[in-house]
Amino acid sequence: MKSAKPDERKISLELTTYANSLRIALRRCGIFLKGDKVVGLLLPPEADLETYQRAVKSILVGGGILHYAVPLVRVSAYKRETDADDAVKTVSLSNAVIVVIAHGADLPPELSVSLDRLEQVTAVKPYHLIAAARTVLDAVITRDQATALFAYPLPLMFAALRRSRPIEVTLAKLAASKDLAVVPEVKLAVAWEPRIEQLAGYGKGHGLGAGPRRGYRRMETGRRRVARCGRGIAAERSARLWQDPVRERGSQIV
Repeated sequence: MKSAKPDERKISLELTTYANSLRIALRRCGIFLKGDKVVGLLLPPEADLETYQRAVKSILVGGGILHYAVPLVRVSAYKRETDADDAVKTVSLSNAVIVVIAHGADLPPELSVSLDRLEQVTAVKPYHLIAAARTVLDAVITRDQATALFAYPLPLMFAALRRSRPIEVTLAKLAASKDLAVVPEVKLAVAWEPRIEQLAGYGKGHGLGAGPRRGYRRMETGRRRVARCGRGIAAERSARLWQDPVRERGSQIV
């Protein structure tokens, strides 16, 4: 069974788009001039470090600059802690380094003093995609189409940009993805527990407790009747005593 081949043109489109956003920063750092340098590229917020790293390497390969190292400086998602160990080690061993730095990173002093230049990278723009599509796919994406595509997250946009798929179909797919993202509310099932008479093996014993229960209810009914009768007699005697207390006490003496 043949393994599926990756869509190399789509991957190349993504890398070329990112590379287009990096060229100005690399040119300002003097990477394309003679002489080795140690520079830092500060990425925009929510940037994909690995994608930018691959894009930098693709630019270096395309320019025949193969001796540069490209380490990363990461920032943890939860505690926002900076991990610059790899970059610090690399700049201590080489004079040709391009450090790709995540947004919000707190650079250690030993790395900051090693950088010849620190350059801010602009976010990927629609015209970067337009130029990349013309170069990689030999396709024309209008400014309005590119602006509409950039209304979606970049990973989602590049996932929808497929080979031989018209841009109109891509935009329709992306628009439909908004409806797919709405997850209906799932109601939790109510826990059910069987009653004792529903348990296996209960069988004929279902009515064994009925007789004692009926007897207990009759006894309780008799007690309530006696109590009501006693309260009635006591109330009647109290009324007679209130009407003729002397006569009532005389009847008690006799």
